[in-house]
Amino acid sequence: MKSSWWPFAKQRNVKNVKKSAWWLFTKHMTMFVECEDDKIVKAPPMVRRFVGKNIGRLKKWMKRQPGYRELPGKVATSEDT
Repeated sequence: MKSSWWPFAKQRNVKNVKKSAWWLFTKHMTMFVECEDDKIVKAPPMVRRFVGKNIGRLKKWMKRQPGYRELPGKVATSEDT
């Protein structure tokens, strides 16, 4: 991210971002979310309120649903395409 005109823009080193992805299942729904540094960056509309928050908050909410399971997914990279 290049410098911004906004003086308080947060600068971060993109090389050190830890990316992960999760498949979360319950009896009634299945969803795939992508994370950077354990913060959700992409999620389906049903759980859009969790975008920007820690993945643990979504998992805690999902665990209250019947039949909860989770599986680690794979984040697509430029080498995969």
